Amino acid sequence: MWNRGPDLGRRRRRTALVAITLSAVAVILRLGGSSWASDHQDAPRLLPPADLADVFAFMRPGSSARMVLAMTFHAGAGPSTPFDSGRAYVFRLVGHDPTTNAPDPSRVDVRVACRFSSPEFPPQSVVCNANGFSGFADVGVVDAGVPEGPLRIFAGRRADPAFGDVARLQATVSDQTLSFADAGTNTFAGQNVLALVVDVDVDAILLAGRDVAAGRPLLAVSAFTEALP
Repeated sequence: MWNRGPDLGRRRRRTALVAITLSAVAVILRLGGSSWASDHQDAPRLLPPADLADVFAFMRPGSSARMVLAMTFHAGAGPSTPFDSGRAYVFRLVGHDPTTNAPDPSRVDVRVACRFSSPEFPPQSVVCNANGFSGFADVGVVDAGVPEGPLRIFAGRRADPAFGDVARLQATVSDQTLSFADAGTNTFAGQNVLALVVDVDVDAILLAGRDVAAGRPLLAVSAFTEALP
């Protein structure tokens, strides 16, 4: 059922806010807060399954024990667009030293790695692994997994959360004059993306065996995709 498939492009690299090895998109998050980073369709040489759009990291509302990680990709996805079984989709969470403003893997260094089954054998499913734990879900199932399990997963098509007035941006770049209008026109309105969301148990997945007496660490959260061998 699991199909590694051909190499669909080089590893996707992109960094925002802080440089992290192997990162595609990165955000800074203190446990208990939230942040995000976004860009869209900026790598036309990559096939859509490899081109990340957004990454989000935030604490589950009402909980200090659960963190939600999300990435979107494949801008313009349609109703029958499958998830790519030839790629790994990975979140990396690394400790961040606010004094040096640099990653500090000695504090935390955890990867949440996910892969999809072949679309030739529907329904597609996804399995994620992190720190010795695994989670499983069928694509499109909203209420998948035990709510308080170590890993809870959703994968499916969702409305594109990005806002961008691409026409005005292109005019600004071409004319070297700001061309944006108040409110603007969202180029991504009505479009969809594929989304992967993983709800993780902070103590079991991220902080297992670590001394947090001085407080929970600041984290740098990144996401990347890479072709499976």
